[in-house]
Amino acid sequence: MWYKISKEEVLMRLEVSLDTGLSEEEARKRLEQYGKNTIPEKPPETFIGILLRQFKEFLTIVLLIATFISFVLGETKDAIAILIIVLINAFLGAFQEFKAEQTLASLKSYITPKVKVIRDGKIKEINIEDLVTGDIVLVEEGEKIPADIRWIETSNLQVDESILTGESVAVTKNADFIADNDMTLGDQLNMGFKGTTVVSGKGKGVVVGTGLNTALGNIARMLSEIEEEKTPLQKELEKLGKQLTYVILAIIFLVFIIGVIQGRNAFEMFFTSVSLAVAAIPEGLPTVITILLALGVQEMARNKAIVRRLSAVEALGATSVICTDKTGTLTENKMDLVSALLPDGKIIKKEDFEKEKDYIKELLFTAVLASDVKKKDDGSFIGDPLDVAIYNHYSKLYPLNYYEKVDEIPFNSQRKRVSVIYRLDNLYFLAIKGAGEEILRRSKFYYLNSKEIELTEEKKKEFLEAQDELAKQGLRVLAVAKRTFKDLIDKDNWEKDLVFLGFLGFMDPLREGIKEAIEECKRAGIRPIIVTGDYLLTAKKIAQDLGMDVENGLYYTGEDINKVGLDNISWDNVVIFSRVLPDHKMDIVKKLKERGEIVAMTGDGVNDAPALKMADIGVSMGLRGTDVARGASDLVLLDDSFATIVKAVKEGRRIFDNIRKVTYYLLSCNLSEIFVVSTSIFLGLPLPLTPLELLWINLITDGFPALALGIESYEKDIMMRKPRRIEEGIINKELWRKIIIDGIFMGISSLILFNIGLAKSVNFARTMAFSGLVFSQIFQASSISLRGREKIFGELFSNKYLSLAIIFSIIIQLLVLYTPWGIGFFNMGVLDLKDLVLVILLSLLPIYKLIGEKIYEKIFKRTVNL
Repeated sequence: MWYKISKEEVLMRLEVSLDTGLSEEEARKRLEQYGKNTIPEKPPETFIGILLRQFKEFLTIVLLIATFISFVLGETKDAIAILIIVLINAFLGAFQEFKAEQTLASLKSYITPKVKVIRDGKIKEINIEDLVTGDIVLVEEGEKIPADIRWIETSNLQVDESILTGESVAVTKNADFIADNDMTLGDQLNMGFKGTTVVSGKGKGVVVGTGLNTALGNIARMLSEIEEEKTPLQKELEKLGKQLTYVILAIIFLVFIIGVIQGRNAFEMFFTSVSLAVAAIPEGLPTVITILLALGVQEMARNKAIVRRLSAVEALGATSVICTDKTGTLTENKMDLVSALLPDGKIIKKEDFEKEKDYIKELLFTAVLASDVKKKDDGSFIGDPLDVAIYNHYSKLYPLNYYEKVDEIPFNSQRKRVSVIYRLDNLYFLAIKGAGEEILRRSKFYYLNSKEIELTEEKKKEFLEAQDELAKQGLRVLAVAKRTFKDLIDKDNWEKDLVFLGFLGFMDPLREGIKEAIEECKRAGIRPIIVTGDYLLTAKKIAQDLGMDVENGLYYTGEDINKVGLDNISWDNVVIFSRVLPDHKMDIVKKLKERGEIVAMTGDGVNDAPALKMADIGVSMGLRGTDVARGASDLVLLDDSFATIVKAVKEGRRIFDNIRKVTYYLLSCNLSEIFVVSTSIFLGLPLPLTPLELLWINLITDGFPALALGIESYEKDIMMRKPRRIEEGIINKELWRKIIIDGIFMGISSLILFNIGLAKSVNFARTMAFSGLVFSQIFQASSISLRGREKIFGELFSNKYLSLAIIFSIIIQLLVLYTPWGIGFFNMGVLDLKDLVLVILLSLLPIYKLIGEKIYEKIFKRTVNL
């Protein structure tokens, strides 16, 4: 708690002199004792490591076992086909995740290569990593602070700490400040923190923490302690894979036992059982899902968002809560002068500055003289954000002249004002700005209609009430005053008998399109919560401007969290968390996840990184965001627009809808194959499908329609639905019921064709059953696509890719049925035109079922959804 003790005591405890600093020998000893001023980097994961990790997926392991058994049984064609599918899936997944784990390494971008220190009584430049506790450090404007520092001397020192605290306004540092109690980082005015940037002035301080023993290092430690969780999609696929495997093993075992009891060949029954396993496992599902996610990633990139993990796209679509940082996410992370309040009570909005410039000239002129900025080569200004905003507006209205500065009294937290005196013609002109109460306390007059009028106590009260009204609007308010002297007087008497000129109101403006994005999120059942390091009043104004329910909402500060704990918070009504620390943000996300929410967290600073990594979906800003935030996130917004998140939500929902359609399609088709084979065995009939035919149906006929189903367009109500429940999974109970019914329907049509064909021969019967199953599965794809359409026949070809896939699959199947190669390879009988028509008519059962459902909807006004 270095900020609680005097600078003299700090130097004494660290055994160092301010003038001479440490000796080189002492610095060397401390470096050996405490280590280098670096943050340990996590070695990046190799491509081979990521690739091997892909083979730990449960479904993949089952498929590899099936491949091995097929090789052992000499079914090389089957084994190679399955293995190719597995390898494609693994390489695609590994390629997408290759550079995902670089979070800690990116922290090094916040370290200055060299730093000025005093050692052995001399100013020296040393490597940043060689800095030790007790070193006396010198920093100036534009430099990053190299370690945690207790300031000993400050000269107009202002530091941008937004990457740690989230506050956009630079903090004025004061070496003489001593805290009476515990304080957050943003309130420790006598401290400097590693990675933050000096905006103006200069300072001298003593190092009190290096490496991991810094505020930045503490964030790095939190990041390293957070375990990578699987996304909802990964969890659901793993759950589905296990469910399928248990069911499949039971069916296979039952089929094998019954077949042997019936006196069938044991080897033939074992191979049939393995073939059934291959047929039952939707081996195309992981590949199709990977391809769908990859296509989603490409679409997101076109919409200015980069996805760092494939499954993050789908997970974002399931988000129920967005914890959004305020600064730089909802706002532009810059202060803008939005209004001026004159002593006559007239409020001039910034859009009216041009036509009212005669009225505000004196106010802005004095504010400019009380500000300190530097002009860059491109004409823009650099300095304190408030000063830059004043200069920007003044330079648009009036010629920007530079006057001779004589002296100044800098701003500090006790004075709450800055005074600068200039030589203007034959007079000395004092320009002063700061907190309203401080300026008005020292004012004797106010400026109205180019006259100085005596300021009464009643008038002062009016002005302070006006200031409060501006503050309630979420504005940061500065009062401006002036005074002229014929002769230069003592500094102690400068700030007396001032002439009050008015107030300036500043705001960190909202980003364009944010309000509309928030509204769409709410329509989609997604609850936004502002989680910020800024003040509550400012956050409430932002929330109100965004249309959030400020009247009925609840607000908590970091101090409230410390007092009552997160378990005692009314989570259903919370709108804002303000003045929170990085560990607060992480705990908030953790608690929401424990409540069953799927949480997206947006942010751009180092302080956001732990919460970004903890969240189901971390969303960082690409333009203003830090490398650390981007490294910890799943989604990077290239345009820093919150509106892009809405597009991501919509895309994620579309992808999940399509994953569900593909899964429904594959499982219902595979179930139809199991039903046909197992029912025939139970009834003592010959095998209706050979293992090769089963594999053909799964890998060829299913593949193209399944992929085409995966690129269905958005359904009309996609952003009007509530987020799905996290426990629901890809396949819910209702969908399982429909999968079973559809599978049995398709299986029955195939069995009918098989029994009809048995009148001629077993080979002919198998050809009928095989063809029936292929065509019914093709029509099943069309049926699933059309279920979400209002008009079946009017939108029959709305998915052109599915139409092409169906045509392609039909052509391939006809080539198998009517070419010498196909007939010979599959050992099939020949179907004449009458047989083919019969096959197609019975295979249309999925379409008949769909038409029946649509008629039911029309009559009973009840929708039959997937």
